[in-house]
Formats: sequence, structure tokens, C-alpha cells
Amino acid sequence: MYNNSLANIDAYPAGLLEARPDSLGELFTSVILEQFLRIRDADRFWFENVDNGRVAIIRIMIIIHIASYVIHAASANQNQNASPCKQLYIGG
Repeated sequence: MYNNSLANIDAYPAGLLEARPDSLGELFTSVILEQFLRIRDADRFWFENVDNGRVAIIRIMIIIHIASYVIHAASANQNQNASPCKQLYIGG
């Protein structure tokens, strides 16, 4: 802190003070989100980037559907030792 004012605190210590035991605070969450979005938007090989002509929109929808299924199954089976991917078959 500078001049004993909370308005003059640096971002790093402020972010550490906001952090909770189970998650990041608002400052670090917004910083990480902003950086992720910038990296994603600048990556021409990102799987959702249809401008590169490499991935069709239907494939993007399939990838998003499978990813959401796996995340949902993993969160539902979090307390069990079951793998959520056993049921998945991705044919070529």
C-alpha cells in the first residue's frame, strides 16, 4: 500500500487478497479470462476459428457437444472413480 490508502494498492497483492480458498478473486479471474480470450482470438489454428478453412462448422458443434458431455459426466462422477469417457466413441 502506498500512503496508507487501499486505492493505491498494486494489482498483484490486491488479487492475492481477493482470493478465496476454493477459487480466484474477481481481479485474477477477469485478468485470466481476458488473456485467454486474446490468445484464442489471435490463434488462427483454434478449433472454433472458421476463417482458417480447416474446420467445418458441423465439426465445431460436435467437438463442443462432446466436450460439454465429458465435463458434465466428470462433474457428475466426481466422487466416484469412474471415467466419463468409457461410453464415448468418436468414429472417423
